[in-house]
Amino acid sequence: MPRLLYAMEFRGRGGPREGDGVYVAASSSPSNRITTTVGGIGDMGVDATVEEVAGGRAIFDSEVVPINAGEEIAPGVQFREYGTVKFGDGDNSISFDTIGSGSFAPAAEPGVLHGGILWSIEGGTGALKGASGIITSNFVIEADGSVTDYHFGVIFTP
Repeated sequence: MPRLLYAMEFRGRGGPREGDGVYVAASSSPSNRITTTVGGIGDMGVDATVEEVAGGRAIFDSEVVPINAGEEIAPGVQFREYGTVKFGDGDNSISFDTIGSGSFAPAAEPGVLHGGILWSIEGGTGALKGASGIITSNFVIEADGSVTDYHFGVIFTP
């Protein structure tokens, strides 16, 4: 079973869908290279850069619902998220659902929310049909509603 890795920076928006209280997130990422440098970076000791490289785009679409019925998505509320990531212009996509629950809270940076979630890959289409694996998501929500979502995925294909 081939093992595929991906690390991407998705940018987009999230918010409530009209009429049903479900939050939706939509973002995309160009092909990119994430480079982490340890040492020699001033007083911090570690830093990373994200640079766009030649290639297609990945499209992320999801729905977000509170774990406890009747709650609204807000800082400190546990949530479930499920959806798809489509890679490129073809029919290659994966579907995912939450392992446990996700959460977010105010970050150390004023006006910013920070959170994370773990997803199980539940299948796919195209060359990713029958895929399995896990994706970690570490995301930041800005005051204007924009979202930056860092994914690291390990995908197994049949």
